[in-house]
Amino acid sequence: MSQPAVVRATAPAKPIRSRWHKLSAPASALVSLFVLAFATYCLMFPVWVYGLFFDRTSDVGFFSYGVGAPFRDYPIPSFLLVVASLTFILGVMFVPKLLSFFSRRLTPLVAIAIAIIIVCCVGVYTFGSGMYQEAVVLRKDATQQRAIADAMRHVGAASLQGKAPDVAYYAYLDKDQVSSLYAQIEPEWLDKQLTVTESSSASGKMGVDGPVNGEIGATGTQQTETVKEAATATPEKKCKAVMQYASEKKGARAYSVFADWQIFNLLQVVEEHDAKPKPEPDFGDKLPLNRTEMQELRASSSYKIDFSPEMRQEINDDLKQRNWNAMASGELTNLSDFVFVTGDFRVSPTPTLLLVHDFVPPDGSISLSGIRFSPVQFDVTFPSGSTGLDLRAGSQKLGVFGKVVHGLDQQGTIAIRAIAVWFPRS
Repeated sequence: MSQPAVVRATAPAKPIRSRWHKLSAPASALVSLFVLAFATYCLMFPVWVYGLFFDRTSDVGFFSYGVGAPFRDYPIPSFLLVVASLTFILGVMFVPKLLSFFSRRLTPLVAIAIAIIIVCCVGVYTFGSGMYQEAVVLRKDATQQRAIADAMRHVGAASLQGKAPDVAYYAYLDKDQVSSLYAQIEPEWLDKQLTVTESSSASGKMGVDGPVNGEIGATGTQQTETVKEAATATPEKKCKAVMQYASEKKGARAYSVFADWQIFNLLQVVEEHDAKPKPEPDFGDKLPLNRTEMQELRASSSYKIDFSPEMRQEINDDLKQRNWNAMASGELTNLSDFVFVTGDFRVSPTPTLLLVHDFVPPDGSISLSGIRFSPVQFDVTFPSGSTGLDLRAGSQKLGVFGKVVHGLDQQGTIAIRAIAVWFPRS
C-alpha cells in the first residue's frame, strides 16, 4: 500500500518591496529635513547661499563658516533643532505609522523638494545679489575704517616712536657703525623684516578745557606692511634696517620740540580715557551673512570721540595730576640706546663738527599748560676724522639717528653720537 505524499510548506520569500519600504521612509524624512534646512538658510543667511552658489568667494572656510552660522548666532535653538531632527529620523524608522506614511510618499516629496530648492535659488539670485555685493563692500570699508580708527587711537604713542626715514641720500652715514650694528641684529628679525609699502592718513582734532585750552590737531598714519627679505645690498638699506630694529626692539623714541612732545603725551591721555576701540563683531573679519550682521559690522567700524562735559572733566582731572616737568626729565634722563631727533640744528663745522638742537629753547619754554621749563638741548657729535659730510655752517633742518652717549645731565644736555644724518622732507 502506497503512502500518501507529504507536502512540506516552505516560507514565502521576503518581497523586495518590503526592504524598499523600510529604506524609502528614512530617505523621505531626510529629504524633508534637507529642504526645510535649505529654505531656512536662504531666509536667514541669503548672503552665504548666494556666495556659495553664484559667486564663489576666496575666503578660507567659507562653506563651514556659513553652515555653522546658526550654531554661532543661535546656539541653544540650533542644538534643540538637531536633537529634534535626530528624534524625528528615529521615529520614522521605528514608529509604524510614520514609517508607513513616509515610505509611500518618497516620489512626491522629492518632486516638492526640487521645486522648493529651485524657488529658493531663484529668490536668492534675484533678491540676494545686491545684498551680497553690499556685504562685500561693507566688509572692505569697515576694515579700512577700523584700521584708520585704530591709527587715530594710537596717534600719541605712534608719534613718539622713532621711524626710519624713507630717504635714498644721507648727508652723513657712519658705515662702519652701521655694519657693526647690523651684524648684531637677530637673524630671525631680519628674516621677517617689515617694510612699509602703503599708507593712508586719518586726521582728527580735539578740544580740551582746563589745564590745556584750545584745540589740538593730529594726523595718524595707517601703514600696510608686507614681508620682504632683509636689506643687505647697500649701507643705506642696512642703516634703514638698523633704524627699524632700534625702533621696534630697542624702544628708540623720536623728538623734535617740547611742545610736540607734550601734545603727543596729551593725546595719549585722551586715548586712555576716551578713544577706546569698539568691540569687533562676533564673526570677526568674515563676510556678514544677513542684514543683522551687516548692521553689527557697520556699528563696529564707527569712530567718534566723546566730547561730553563729563569726559572733558575726567581728562582734565587726570592732567592736573601730571607733573610734566618730572615726566620730561625722567624720560630724557633714561633714554634708550638709540634716539631719533628732527628739527632745526645749529651746525658748527670747526674745530670739531657739532650739531645742536634745542628741545627747550635757551630762554626757557612756556608749555601748553603754562609751565616754564629749563633749557634742554641735544648735542650731536661725530667720530674724529669723519668724512662724507655734506653740511654747511649755520642752521639747517635735519634728521638725526644716533647712539645715546648720556641722557639729560645737570647742564640740560643730551649727548648723541651720530650714526646717520639726513634732510627730512618738508
